[in-house]
Amino acid sequence: MKYVIKIEAMGQFPEIEIVKDQFESICRARENLSNGLAMEEKYEILISNYLDFEKELICNAANSMVRRPSDYEEFFQVRMDFNIRLVNLLTATRLYKDSLHRHVRAIIPGFKGIKDEILNLFTQEFEHNPEYRFVDELRDYVQHRGVPVHWTQHHSYRDESEKEHKIIFSVELASEKNI
Repeated sequence: MKYVIKIEAMGQFPEIEIVKDQFESICRARENLSNGLAMEEKYEILISNYLDFEKELICNAANSMVRRPSDYEEFFQVRMDFNIRLVNLLTATRLYKDSLHRHVRAIIPGFKGIKDEILNLFTQEFEHNPEYRFVDELRDYVQHRGVPVHWTQHHSYRDESEKEHKIIFSVELASEKNI
């Protein structure tokens, strides 16, 4: 069997003949790069959704400096915007977590325990980090029962701990445990 590398495009392009080992090595490298790219893309989706959520918090706090939601439609829209951003973030997190071991296993096929090792890292985080457990439970709640943000509250107060007496604006999000 003849193995060649060539450009698949219209026109005349040279062909380079290679041996079977080179061909198989190139195929493995291409597969590894594809898996690496897939991990990187999923991580970027996760980070982008996190940034969108943080931006929503900042924009909402800034809006509350100038005007507060005053009617049902405004309160509904604020809550809905947070729900959209948070559902996207939780979904992206699960996408990354659930697929990471498959990509790593494809890149390092000789490492038989890679799936267990990666899942163990997530398990350790779950066991030692209450915030991780909360987010994991919240993701399950969103997947099977409802939206994550049940109410929002805007706060403002004068910070008198500093000489300038700054006014602090913030937004509080809450999920009700018993829903």
